[in-house]
Amino acid sequence: MTTPEDQRNKTASMPDLEQLGKERPHTFSGLWPEEFYISGSNILLPTLIKELDIPAASTIWPTTALSLAVTSTLLIFGRLIDMYGGYIIYNAGVIWLMISSILCGVSRTWLSLVVCRALQGLALGALLPSGMMILGSTYRPGPRKNLVFSIYGTCAVLGFFAGYFVSGICDQYFSWRWYFFIGAILSAIMAVPSLLYIPRDYAEKRELGIRMDWVGFCLSISGATLFVFAIADSSYAPRGWRTPYVPVLFAIGITLLGVMTYLEAWVIRNPLIPGDIFRVKFMTPLILALLCLYGSLGIFLLYGVL
Repeated sequence: MTTPEDQRNKTASMPDLEQLGKERPHTFSGLWPEEFYISGSNILLPTLIKELDIPAASTIWPTTALSLAVTSTLLIFGRLIDMYGGYIIYNAGVIWLMISSILCGVSRTWLSLVVCRALQGLALGALLPSGMMILGSTYRPGPRKNLVFSIYGTCAVLGFFAGYFVSGICDQYFSWRWYFFIGAILSAIMAVPSLLYIPRDYAEKRELGIRMDWVGFCLSISGATLFVFAIADSSYAPRGWRTPYVPVLFAIGITLLGVMTYLEAWVIRNPLIPGDIFRVKFMTPLILALLCLYGSLGIFLLYGVL
């Protein structure tokens, strides 16, 4: 039997939804690192090619390695967030971004820099979906939530131009290494409020019993990696697309992604991408438009400085 005292305690322990909708989010800073490390690294690319003696066939990889890692792991981190909560994944991403940025700054060879850039991509792959999840679960639908996500999107613009500014200053007056060290310092500053104030949701998520889709895990990483690698490396292969390994890797990547699409849509019970998401009105053309937008943007950013 529930007593009035129990009811009052239960009410006091429940989160105030209206208050949650008015709180200032602590993940606005989660979007700027991606744009910061994409735009700034393109500015530094000519200097990196010269100082680290990067071969002509590998000049794209200091920038492409990060994007490749992000692309290959976004869905995986999305599922990990469903399993373990946004608090753990977001803060792990922030801390890993700080560590990998330091490793980039102390890299002595171009190969080690490329590896460390890929490690940065893993951190950003964790930050992007976890930041969206935390904001989405904190704010109720309405004008304030729309405003919050608008500000969140604006942080990408700020990070983009901050990357240009910081990399240009470091390249001109200091060293390209300081670009990564400054990024590590900013990541450390970002970690403090995220560790202290982001709601802890581990226990709540574990009660849901969500499991990893291991088939989608393997197919998404291998398919996306081979697909992006073939396209990126085709311009610098000895004979372009006629180089045997380029079309082979491209075909394997396309095949793996096609198999993944079929299995995720009709076979697997807990797919990484629920099929009903594409039933939302205008979702498919929106995704295609974003693909064209960001695909062309990446081309302009890379080849504008080469």
